[in-house]
Amino acid sequence: REWSLSLEETSADDKQGFDCVSLESLFKNYQLERIDILKIDIEGGEKTVFEGLQNQPELLYKIGIIAVEIHDEIADRALINTQLMAAGFSLETIGETTLAINQNLEL
Repeated sequence: REWSLSLEETSADDKQGFDCVSLESLFKNYQLERIDILKIDIEGGEKTVFEGLQNQPELLYKIGIIAVEIHDEIADRALINTQLMAAGFSLETIGETTLAINQNLEL
């Protein structure tokens, strides 16, 4: 849409760019054992997040609830949903948000 935003990778010297962090680095840098609620609304960047989690599914096991807005024009909703369900999450869609609840982790 003409009023929406999306993310794209830029060079390190792009003055309008900003640094992003991986989910792995959040756990490591803040010495987290788990995340109770993770909200992901990064204008298409969820594609990159979930692509990275394909190689590190163990990170999903440490998250209780994920609320993610999936931008279908960029990310593959079916692939993300399959990935979440394989990690033990139940899914519910509320408006534009997919709510994933980890059935294997006590909150």
